[in-house]
Amino acid sequence: RALLILSVAVCTLFSCIPKPLDIELDQLPPKPVIWSQVIPGSTTLVYFGKSFSALEYNEDNDQDSDLLIEQLLVADGLLTLTHNGVVDTLFKITDGLYATLSTPLIEGDFYSLYAKDNQTNESITSSTTMLPLVELIDLSAETLSLQDSSKTVKISYSFEDLPGENYYQVNYYSSINDPLTFEDPFEATGISETQLLSDLTFESSLIETSYTIDFLQFDTIWVSLSAITEEYFDYLSLRQRSGNVFTQIVQEPINYPSNIVGGYGFFNMTVPDIKMVIVDQ
Repeated sequence: RALLILSVAVCTLFSCIPKPLDIELDQLPPKPVIWSQVIPGSTTLVYFGKSFSALEYNEDNDQDSDLLIEQLLVADGLLTLTHNGVVDTLFKITDGLYATLSTPLIEGDFYSLYAKDNQTNESITSSTTMLPLVELIDLSAETLSLQDSSKTVKISYSFEDLPGENYYQVNYYSSINDPLTFEDPFEATGISETQLLSDLTFESSLIETSYTIDFLQFDTIWVSLSAITEEYFDYLSLRQRSGNVFTQIVQEPINYPSNIVGGYGFFNMTVPDIKMVIVDQ
């Protein structure tokens, strides 16, 4: 009966929709898009691309998607990262992905990014502060249920909340997506799921929480914890409501918060604490 009522309601709704009108929309010019990731040690990765209009993208056509990705990756970029007056030039790993191994990662220090697309002469600037490392403690994982090719896993952990009002990003990786390695610019994180936390929802300075996730049947899971700014928290919250990682990074994020001057995306500098946990059967 409920399905019948729903079907009637849907049919009624669509019968009331007027015939669509032909409307020409002005497409915004492409702008540089930036996204950064820090790997523990001394590696900073910067993803450098160009935005595109949603009218240009057909997610159902794999061939069109692959071609569009190639066109939007910045193949000839000049990127620098400045810290304490020292300017490091990032080297190219592949189209759209640049890195530096020499910039020190120091808590509380200020970092400035400059990126230029040498083919279009479009450039951006941004700056941020390195946030403190927050350590995962009491990390465990237990299997709640088993399916044919996957399992539902409950991951429990705790950490000490930083002073003041804080926001955190927790990423979960399957064992085949080691977060300490990277290859492809749009698969480098290999993230299975992301959990966003605000300490406003916890009463104690010791934050104890858990997360339930469906994984393929692997025995190990990687978990990373990062302190992030409120602005980056808002940015990631909106990204979670978007489509796949490709559209999240390069589609026109008109309503997204951003700290990029002259473009889109977000420049973030925070060293994650990354730990591996074995899943209890």
